[in-house]
Amino acid sequence: MRCLPRYQAKEITEFDSLETAPNFIAKPNMRFGATYLDMQYRDYSASGELLVDKVSGEHFIHRKEDGRFISFDRHYRYAYELMTELNIVLANTTDFIVPDTGFYFNFDFDMFLLNDHKRFDIFSNEGTFSPVLDEDENPIMIFRISKYANGFILRVVPRDSDRAIIEYLTACYNERYSDYSGDDPIMIEHNKRFSVEGFYNSNCIVTYKVRGVPKNGSTYLEYTYDAVVDYCRINETIAIKFPNNILYGVDRSKLGYIEVEIVSLNFLKLSHMRNLVRQYPDVFMPGYQLYQSPDNLAIIPYVNVIGFTDVPEQIYELPITKNLLTVLDMDYVIRALNRYAKIKQGAAVIVSEYRPPSTTWTINTEWKEILCRFHEGSEIEDLGGKDTKDDIEEFLNPKRNKRKTYWTINREDFDGIWLDGWDPTSGEPIIDAYPIDFGDGRYLVDRYIAALTTSDGKAIFIGDEYEEGTGDDTNTDSDENEEITGGN
Repeated sequence: MRCLPRYQAKEITEFDSLETAPNFIAKPNMRFGATYLDMQYRDYSASGELLVDKVSGEHFIHRKEDGRFISFDRHYRYAYELMTELNIVLANTTDFIVPDTGFYFNFDFDMFLLNDHKRFDIFSNEGTFSPVLDEDENPIMIFRISKYANGFILRVVPRDSDRAIIEYLTACYNERYSDYSGDDPIMIEHNKRFSVEGFYNSNCIVTYKVRGVPKNGSTYLEYTYDAVVDYCRINETIAIKFPNNILYGVDRSKLGYIEVEIVSLNFLKLSHMRNLVRQYPDVFMPGYQLYQSPDNLAIIPYVNVIGFTDVPEQIYELPITKNLLTVLDMDYVIRALNRYAKIKQGAAVIVSEYRPPSTTWTINTEWKEILCRFHEGSEIEDLGGKDTKDDIEEFLNPKRNKRKTYWTINREDFDGIWLDGWDPTSGEPIIDAYPIDFGDGRYLVDRYIAALTTSDGKAIFIGDEYEEGTGDDTNTDSDENEEITGGN
């Protein structure tokens, strides 16, 4: 019989029977193609199948070994890229604790699984994401970090195709409400939100829980803190630092680890502006159409978490909701951060209530310790650093001198030490004032730093300078405090 393939072959071959006929012809004049399942139908994919997000173009494979959906783009990152990201975060959060031992970890939460096997679209979920519970009604957006940690690092990751519309709507919300001074009650409510530190530059409100878990077999109490709130910006890697009351005074050595549960992510700015686009298309639609993604969605496929653990077992039994990107030994992390420190090494002042890490506090770099912060309508908040106002008082006037020296908020009282940052008339904290020169050598450094000034116009801070050639950067006692001439 004559076998005629569907495509055109270069020559026709005759066969006597079906048994002798091959099932293919060598070097066909055609190209074979592969199909990709749309990522939104990932629950229907077969093990080992390739998938693609047909808007962003990101490719995935349904890995047969563990059932995870792996993105090559997310995993293809050099260690130095990770360290660059970490270095930027630490340079802008100098009081974030980096342990000298243990492990660095970096993983993604799979938002599809956390959202009950549906893509999480900011615009169709009323702007709030709350992860589902597992079969036993236990939270699954949870992870463990070092018992000595004072926070974690977070990045809410959108699709590449949605970044423009997210930033556009964020800017529209800020422009519309941040400086509003009218009498519309709804707009007044939105304007009030901007009084919260960090709200203006954010577009995601993170609510989480913290648990200090004692060691196995220990009778030490477990400490739980609910509904802790912080702010971040989508697609920006940011340090989420615990409030100072979290585990304050707790003996960390008796803990086994700290557990963090992300309770919700709220995208108020974006969902609100998307609703305004629907209500007032003539006003908002022209700009919206310029930046919207082709499918008119804003998908959050991942939430990236970076942290530090004391032992690798704390990155425990990673459930399928987590895709581990990497684990690095802290010896390597410290070496990498030290290399970055050499690039920027020079004269600088680090302002922090805690001792900065060795990678930041280097030769020719001074550490100035924050003693307290002022809050409108409340007392001074002691930040829990090594030194206190009493330490400064003792330094200025040791008890053995018997000379009367005291704190005063009256800038005309030159017998005392004037506590700058307070209104001398009302005795209330100055909140909205930035560098003020009072004309007599005394000045307000910042709204949250107590500038302690004597009558001759010199500000005294508790802190030590790193000395070259000592062989280490261990903080010494505060007997050799530095005196800095006042000025702004």
